[in-house]
Amino acid sequence: MIFGGALMLFSHVTSLPIALLFAMLAGFGMMSQTTICNTIIQTTVSAEMRGRVLSYFAMAYFGMLPLGGLIIGTASHYFGAPDTLLAEGIAAIIIAVIFLPFLRKDILKEKDKIKLIEFEDPTVGQINK
Repeated sequence: MIFGGALMLFSHVTSLPIALLFAMLAGFGMMSQTTICNTIIQTTVSAEMRGRVLSYFAMAYFGMLPLGGLIIGTASHYFGAPDTLLAEGIAAIIIAVIFLPFLRKDILKEKDKIKLIEFEDPTVGQINK
């Protein structure tokens, strides 16, 4: 939400010091978002599947950057850079609100309980061959 809010505030500001402040906040929000996503993936995925899941995450994250750049460049051409940044900020906040219920503490605590059971008894969850 920091990322989206900072993008929205940055989009139409005309003062350089204030624009630099909002750009710094947007960068912090983006890096925090990436770090949080990576941390959630690493803590919720089983150890056997962690490498595969992280490779899919990296493929989706880094593979979509060029495509997103083309889309944003085209939108900026037709609508202007300030309005495009404003739309990006609004979209970021909408996406954050949509996915916020999935990060509830009780859901994450339930997954931790399952991991604790698997840690105490490593045979839990294994398929007998």
